[in-house]
Amino acid sequence: MIGDAVNLTVPPAQLVAKLPRSAVDREPARFVFAGDWAAAAQTRPHEQAVQSMRDLLDHGADIENSEVHRRLSAQLAAGRPWAKAGTLFDSAEKIRAYCEDCIATGRSIERLGYRSDLPNDAIEVIVTADGSLVHLRRGNHRVAFARLFAVPLVPVEVRHVHRDFVMSCLRRHRQSWLTSLRAGLRQLGERRSS
Repeated sequence: MIGDAVNLTVPPAQLVAKLPRSAVDREPARFVFAGDWAAAAQTRPHEQAVQSMRDLLDHGADIENSEVHRRLSAQLAAGRPWAKAGTLFDSAEKIRAYCEDCIATGRSIERLGYRSDLPNDAIEVIVTADGSLVHLRRGNHRVAFARLFAVPLVPVEVRHVHRDFVMSCLRRHRQSWLTSLRAGLRQLGERRSS
């Protein structure tokens, strides 16, 4: 219906806030929403991710002394292993492999920039009432590395838009709601200021 209009390329600096998954999971699965999801958005997860990934890269071969490894190991020792994307980090080997994978991702972004050619790798965002982009899910570490290495642009996929944003697109473009929304999303992708 909307097609490629949901695929944008934006500066990672525009993704300063992250929405907890629980804030959206309570709502019906609709592309256009009317709730105040942006009120639940937090800047702390991105700041923490940047610090954690910087620390992990700084430790390199000394992974066990990184903050990430220590935290995940402490959770495992307390009987509360961390779970992410269907993977339970219930062994020291899984924790080490996760840390090594993060380091490899960071080094790749540092050397090659952000690779948008990897399949099924979209950073999911919502568009708030005022047209701001809020990180929804996927790519937390990639956003952190992009910010850390000053990558100019990252690809995102719009998963939800606020009804008020759609209405402002209709007022600005004065076409059908779908054509107006596509034009409004295209303008978000063209907005390059940080």
